[in-house]
Amino acid sequence: MDSRTDPELSTAVAELSSWLNYLLDPTTNDGPRIYRSTQTMREAPNPATIEDERAHRDPYLDQNREFETVSAIEDYRDRPADLFLSAEAVTGIDDATLDATYAKLAKGCFTYASSRPPSVEVPYERVTYPEMNSARNDWSEMRKQWNDPRDPFAAYAFENDFIRYQIYTENCCFVVAECLGKYRAIFRKAAEDITALTRGLTESFLNHRPDASTGGGFAFNFTSILLMGIGSVAATVVTQGMSMVVFATLVADVIKQASVEGNRIPLNLDHHVHLRDVVRQYSDAVKKIEQDATDAVRQLIDDMRHRLQELRDGREYRQVVGTTEFTRIVPHYRNYLKV
Repeated sequence: MDSRTDPELSTAVAELSSWLNYLLDPTTNDGPRIYRSTQTMREAPNPATIEDERAHRDPYLDQNREFETVSAIEDYRDRPADLFLSAEAVTGIDDATLDATYAKLAKGCFTYASSRPPSVEVPYERVTYPEMNSARNDWSEMRKQWNDPRDPFAAYAFENDFIRYQIYTENCCFVVAECLGKYRAIFRKAAEDITALTRGLTESFLNHRPDASTGGGFAFNFTSILLMGIGSVAATVVTQGMSMVVFATLVADVIKQASVEGNRIPLNLDHHVHLRDVVRQYSDAVKKIEQDATDAVRQLIDDMRHRLQELRDGREYRQVVGTTEFTRIVPHYRNYLKV
């Protein structure tokens, strides 16, 4: 796990690792442990082994040959690394790399507002970022130089097709940029939730009291959001001033929008008599976060593909006026000249 990309999660996991090493070898310390009877109760209907979990070493039971000392989390002795798999799955994203990618995707040209917006509003279907640049007006000088008496409207046809094509292309890039921000938001929130639960687990290790009654003892509770809800929020790409601050602001805004009342969920670590049951609850919770993040990313990709396909379909145009044949090739002025 890279502490440069996820310092808080890395610190929480390192602390959890130290606790696991401590708890898995009770012979080296005076901390939590289980005294397990070496004799099995044969009473009907099922045989059972007496286990007495203690928060500290008990000198009397240490010397009692009828009990053996085992780890309070004995179930994880052979696979402690399994507890870190979900944390590893949501970490390692380099924000600098995503920021550089976002900056290239969000660099609009015809969708960038200039000092003189276009004099005529051109309708575009399924386009979120409309034509804002003044190129349509500026190209009036180009039309004068395009002197083709056989087709005096060829310049207008090329201009309209080219700008329209570019508007759809830039909107395709913006859709990917939006999804990039949501993708980062999903992983960031998943990492934050696993960090919180990991800290909660280490607090449980520190404060656990096996003799506390049900409903008493230490419990860890906090509120998070449904990761699936991140993909459905509205995200707005900023087409100027590209920097990591801009991308980070987009990510934070996406998380904020997803944190509505109906999208909130509780994440808990309850008090259990046995620490192994607290660890099991933790394991189930972080696995669910990992799976929810996976499902959210898959849904995000599906939605992105659908939106891109709609824009690609809208980008089609008739290269030759009067025909029914559509094309997706970038308009080139040579195709509009009479030969």
